[in-house]
Amino acid sequence: MLLFLCLGNILLNIMLQDSIPIQRIGKNNVNMVCIPNPAIDPKAAADKPVPMLIRVKTEQEADELCEKLNQYKKSGGQ
Repeated sequence: MLLFLCLGNILLNIMLQDSIPIQRIGKNNVNMVCIPNPAIDPKAAADKPVPMLIRVKTEQEADELCEKLNQYKKSGGQ
């Protein structure tokens, strides 16, 4: 589920699983591939993986985000 807020923020509501690749890209980006539900493009297949590039303000925030996402996907989201 994607929620677009008036401040330019996006709420990404996905289930983290061990199979989701998460990696830091560039200075302040985190890249992941997931299957959004509902699909972003209604014309595309519902089970098609979609790359998500999450941009944050600083390198430190990108490191923290990547670390937390990897931590939660290993713990089953708990």
